Amino acid sequence: MIRTSALAILFSASFIAHASEEATVKADPAKGKAIAETVCVACHGVDGNSAAAANPHQAGQQQE
Repeated sequence: MIRTSALAILFSASFIAHASEEATVKADPAKGKAIAETVCVACHGVDGNSAAAANPHQAGQQQE
């Protein structure tokens, strides 16, 4: 029981520490644009309107 509780506390603490690190990361629009232009277009198309039904349309989505 003590071992399980200690493991749960350790896991929770590591999750909280990781979450706080992620919250401080700033967005890099230039890096995102480079990824979108090289990776995303393969499935979603250049204009965000995929020809394949399995890939959702990205055009017209909100920025968030």
